[in-house]
Amino acid sequence: MKKNSLKDRLKKDYESKDRGVGSRLSAMDWKKIDDIKFFKPKEGKNIIDIVPYIIKTKNDPLVKTGDAKIGDQSYMLDLFIHSNIGPTQASIICLKETFGKPCPICEQRQVFYNEGKKDEAAVLKAKRQCFYNIRDVKNAPDEIQVFNISHFLFQKELIEEAKASSDDGGIVDFVDIDDGKSISFRAAETESLINGKTVKFLEYKSFSFKDRDDPLDESWVKKAVSFDELMKLHTYDEIKKILFGDEDEDADSDDEKPTKGKIKKPVVEEDEDTNDDDDEEEDSSDDEDDEDDEDDEPPPKTVNKKIVVGKSIMKCPSGHVFGKDCDNPKWIDKDCSDCDIWADCAKEQKKLKAKK
Repeated sequence: MKKNSLKDRLKKDYESKDRGVGSRLSAMDWKKIDDIKFFKPKEGKNIIDIVPYIIKTKNDPLVKTGDAKIGDQSYMLDLFIHSNIGPTQASIICLKETFGKPCPICEQRQVFYNEGKKDEAAVLKAKRQCFYNIRDVKNAPDEIQVFNISHFLFQKELIEEAKASSDDGGIVDFVDIDDGKSISFRAAETESLINGKTVKFLEYKSFSFKDRDDPLDESWVKKAVSFDELMKLHTYDEIKKILFGDEDEDADSDDEKPTKGKIKKPVVEEDEDTNDDDDEEEDSSDDEDDEDDEDDEPPPKTVNKKIVVGKSIMKCPSGHVFGKDCDNPKWIDKDCSDCDIWADCAKEQKKLKAKK
C-alpha cells in the first residue's frame, strides 16, 4: 500500500470514528461544515430566531422552480427524503416530490402497492423534512445551530399559526432580519404506535411571536449554513443502484453487498431513542412524522399530461387554475403545500409571468 493510500486511510478512519452500527448514507453532507451544532428542542418552552441563509447553488429547490435565484435569501430548505433505502440503509432526496422528476424509489413503492404489499410501500414513502438555521434565544443566543425537523410536526404548525396571528389577513413575517419575530413554542413528549412499535417523540404546539430582544443583522446571514451546498443529489440510475444493491455507493457502509439485481425488503429502523445524538441528524425525525401517514394510503397517481401545440394542459386537482393560481395565499397551506403536481404548476406560472 502506497504512503498516500495509508494517509487517506487514516483520514477515513478518523471521519468514521464515531460511526455506530446504525450509520448509513446521508442525504446531507454535514462533513463540509466545521464545528456544526444541531438544535434539539427541550421539553417545555423554547424560544428561537430563524436566521435566513444565502442560496449558493442551482440545486436549491426554489431555484429549480424559478421562485428564487442564486444569491437570494431563504429561511428554510424543504426536502422530501426517502429513508432506510437498500442494503446501505441510505437516506435519499426524492427526485419526484422535491424536483418533480421520475424517482425509482417512488416507482418501486407503486409496484409494492399494486402487489398488495402495503407495509413495504409505506416504508418507501418520502417524508417531508425541513432544515433551518436558528438561534436558541434562551440557551445559546450567540451561535447558529441547525434545526432539522419533520414538516408535519413543526413547519405546518408554525406557518398555520403565523397566518392565524396576522392582524391584516396576511402572515406574520418571522424571518425578516430587521423586523422579524422570535418564535416561542412548547415541546411536549408524546407517543404513537408506528410500524407496530410504540415510539416516543416531541410534539410542538402553542406557537406565538414576539419582538426580538436582541435584533439580528446581516452578519448572522453570512454565518448561516447554505443548505443547498450540502445536498447529496443522485441521478435516477444512481438511486436505482442504491435501491437494488447494485452499488456500494461511497463505501460509507460495511454492509455485505447483496445479490445483484434483487431488491432487499425495506426495513424500518427501530431506535429506542429517536433523539439519540449519535444518529444522523437528518434522520432524527424519521419516526416522528408518521402521524399524517396512513399505511394503506396509495401512492399519488401520476397525472397524465396532454401535449397540444407544444403546451402542457393539466388540471389543478383542487379546482384552481393550473399555473395562474400556484401558491395563492388564500389556499397555499391547504391545497398547494402537498399537491402532487405542484412542480409542474410552478413551472407553468413562471412561463405565464415571462409572457407578460
